[in-house]
Amino acid sequence: MMEEKEIKRIMRESPSGGTCWGSLSCCCSLKRKCEFRDNVMKQLGLTKEQFTKLKEDFNKSLFKLLKGGKHDRPKNK
Repeated sequence: MMEEKEIKRIMRESPSGGTCWGSLSCCCSLKRKCEFRDNVMKQLGLTKEQFTKLKEDFNKSLFKLLKGGKHDRPKNK
């Protein structure tokens, strides 16, 4: 997987972060066609499985925060 600084660079240099909402976490599911999402996934080298896992992790963190819990931030390698 790509380093965090490289991901940030790609998102920063792409118009609107390369996605409709400026963040892969807010992108459509893979059930819908989206050339913006697909282009960013290709730039980042993300597989469909990796994208799905990241979306699931984001959703879990979001709901945990909404319920008043703390967000478990991933540790940098």
